[in-house]
Amino acid sequence: MNQIGKLTTFYRLLCEEKSIVIPKVQRDFAYGRQDNRTRDILYGILDKIRNAVSEGTHEVLDFVYGASYASTSDSHTGMIPLDGQQRLTVLFLLHFYGSLSQEKETGTPIEIEPLLNFRYETRTSANDFCRDLLTIIRPELIKDYDDSGIASAIRNSPRFSPAYEADPTIKSMLNVLDAIEERFNGIDALWDKLCKGDYPAFYHLTIDRMGLTDDLYIKMNSRGKKLTEFELFKSELNAAIRKNNTTYASRLIFKIDTRWMDMVWAHFNAKPKETDRGYMQLIRNILRLVCILTDKAVPANDKDALDGVSSDLDKLHLFEQLLDTMHSVFADKGGFAKRWQEFTYNCGSVVGETAADTESRVRMFHLQASPFELAMEKTLTVPETIYFYAVYLIESLTLRDDDAKKGLRLVRNLVAANRRAHDMHTPHLPTFLDGTYVMIAQRTLPAAKPFAGPAVEEEILKQKRFNTDEYASLLHYENHRVLYASLSLFLAVYNDYPSLIEALRHFESIFDNNCMSNDSFERIRVSMLSPDTDYWQTRNETFVKPTVSNNVIRYFLHKPDDYQDFFYCNRERYNQEAILAITDRLARHGLKYNDTAAAQFSYSDWRYYMARYNNANWQWSGYGCYAWRDYTSAPLEVYILNSSLFGENNLAWSMMLNIVHNNIPSEWPRTWDAHQQPIEFTDVLFMLDFHQNGWVLRPLSADATERIDSAIDALALRASTEDDGSRVVSHSTEKDYIASCISLLEKIMQG
Repeated sequence: MNQIGKLTTFYRLLCEEKSIVIPKVQRDFAYGRQDNRTRDILYGILDKIRNAVSEGTHEVLDFVYGASYASTSDSHTGMIPLDGQQRLTVLFLLHFYGSLSQEKETGTPIEIEPLLNFRYETRTSANDFCRDLLTIIRPELIKDYDDSGIASAIRNSPRFSPAYEADPTIKSMLNVLDAIEERFNGIDALWDKLCKGDYPAFYHLTIDRMGLTDDLYIKMNSRGKKLTEFELFKSELNAAIRKNNTTYASRLIFKIDTRWMDMVWAHFNAKPKETDRGYMQLIRNILRLVCILTDKAVPANDKDALDGVSSDLDKLHLFEQLLDTMHSVFADKGGFAKRWQEFTYNCGSVVGETAADTESRVRMFHLQASPFELAMEKTLTVPETIYFYAVYLIESLTLRDDDAKKGLRLVRNLVAANRRAHDMHTPHLPTFLDGTYVMIAQRTLPAAKPFAGPAVEEEILKQKRFNTDEYASLLHYENHRVLYASLSLFLAVYNDYPSLIEALRHFESIFDNNCMSNDSFERIRVSMLSPDTDYWQTRNETFVKPTVSNNVIRYFLHKPDDYQDFFYCNRERYNQEAILAITDRLARHGLKYNDTAAAQFSYSDWRYYMARYNNANWQWSGYGCYAWRDYTSAPLEVYILNSSLFGENNLAWSMMLNIVHNNIPSEWPRTWDAHQQPIEFTDVLFMLDFHQNGWVLRPLSADATERIDSAIDALALRASTEDDGSRVVSHSTEKDYIASCISLLEKIMQG
């Protein structure tokens, strides 16, 4: 019998296709989940591959079916897997580990460029992680990793974004990497064996290149195949319910096969092959929610949820009611999306839609679709579960639209506060849902915990301080992307409604729909530097005064997404009122450009350089933290941090060196270690450092010494010589220190 498809390996497929893209429509990577069934599948695959690699035997991992990533009438490029995503991801992670282990073993650099052809577009964070894993984290592991737990080492990398922890695909990938390390650690030349051998292999078919259609795939999978996973799941559900109530089981299974199926088919109309998976995902989400609501605890896994619900008639009634309520929205209220948009909206603008456009609708910052729709697409997160329950309550209690919007507004504001505080933990879901019931059913506020206490206090204050119309008008500002559902800072400063509204209007005039653009951000960033008002925010009570010395750590606007951090009350921050004072002044007098902003300060003031030079920020650092070893004695020695910590072993860059590094010609060969080190020029051998009292140049050769001294003399600069031969070139307070340094470097390079 001829085999449809081409026998190939993962590495050859990467090289031939140029890109393998896991598309957004695919589910999360699941082989790293910690349930027994998934572990058995993963371990079985890894053990087969290990035996094949160790013994050089032939091993075929079934069939990978896909479509072209880009296709024209006569050409096709790239591949989108429609079946085989999980196996391809395992192979990608295995090849990454193989490259790492072999390069550490031999010390010979490995060309991993083909691995960059593998992209994971199910989520932005998953795609970023795969790229960062190869380009940023891997070089660190080559230097420092000691085979003591690869997932832990990756998480401990300063380049591992905190946002990655919330992505189930990334969590699953890290679990799989640990399993790979456990089985493949110690195999010599693993990368060469994977890339040059014929194991493991699989059959690959891209249908549009062979003149085939999706119908072939459907037929291939409809004949002579085992029951689908959903069919098995439905059979298991039926059997579990029948153990306790035969009549009820027949009724539920009938609904599953008929009316409830209709709404799932309608949702997956454009991608019918996804229907079974989506239906099974929906039922699992519902079973889990029933257990949380009734048992006040999160079930450990899907089996526990099924067992818990199927054996309890009250839980089955709730299970049925949840799905019936969904169906009523689908069949009687125009569908999930239309009904959801009656209460809420999403938009890409910063300010949001105008109050006239939205009336009293609540802006959803992270929920991009109805939670009823999301429940068919994925395992619901904690916030998504809260919104799902909130919408169910609105529909099952038949609330008036005004009451529904008021309840959703409270839920959105408190969920946003907990997201900001990174405090939406799964074990708290039962209490979160109890609080959601209070907000939706009663339109009142829950007890503070686990919802963020300050957010509850803010809602109480707004309802106490303002009348109904005033309170309603504040929704427009709560819907602002920067304010992100909180007016806490404004409420702390402005006690009466007229002054509050004026301040909010001034805020909106600065933080308008263009404020996220690079040009607007740069103008806002430098305009907020003030000679008489300190808005820098410390994160530690030890450093509450701007003149304190020793390890001062301060926050500063670092990128547009930082805006949110500065406009809500944070009890660990210093002098937040200054932020509003500066914003008000900018609204009245306008934003400044770099040169205008810098002109407020002298050349000996670090703020001049922060304002004058765009690259005073290290743009990819995710924290926006800056530090001084001694703010009083050496205020110009500013360090840009890669985290919120500052110590001898932390990544940190001198701000002044960073500006120089980014403003000198790229053709001047140099290296720069990120651990608070000077710049090393590798052609003319010398080191450049910055001190409060001058630029420090340490020659590493006789030629460098001669060039440095000659340049100093030619420019008539004041300099002294240190014991190690370094020349300290004094700063002239009449000149820009950066421009002076670059002029000196040009003379040195010219010889």
